[in-house]
Amino acid sequence: MSYVISIYHADIKKKIDGGLAIEDFEHSRFEEEDLARFLIRLIKYGYRPESEHTSMKAYVKEVDACPIQVHVFDTQISFSVPYWPNSKEAIFAALQDASELSDSNTMVMHDAQNNEWIL
Repeated sequence: MSYVISIYHADIKKKIDGGLAIEDFEHSRFEEEDLARFLIRLIKYGYRPESEHTSMKAYVKEVDACPIQVHVFDTQISFSVPYWPNSKEAIFAALQDASELSDSNTMVMHDAQNNEWIL
């Protein structure tokens, strides 16, 4: 199990607020400029590229010897931290990084553990 934080296009939250379930509609793609800015800043925050495929890029950063993995798709960005005995600081860092990196008006953050949207 992992602690998961997701970032979506702001349109997703509007549709969910309108009564749709997240799996019941096609998700909006991020704005190209916002996604490019996110990726540049992700590197500056200490994340290093781990792998790249046509539809996804993966990055990783360690905090207190615990990995924070980031998977970047056109419609979703996911931060994932395994529940290890030393994961507390990594979870805090992932929440902080995700919040700061999703500061565009077209991005919203979702903390799956609390089912909480953070704008």
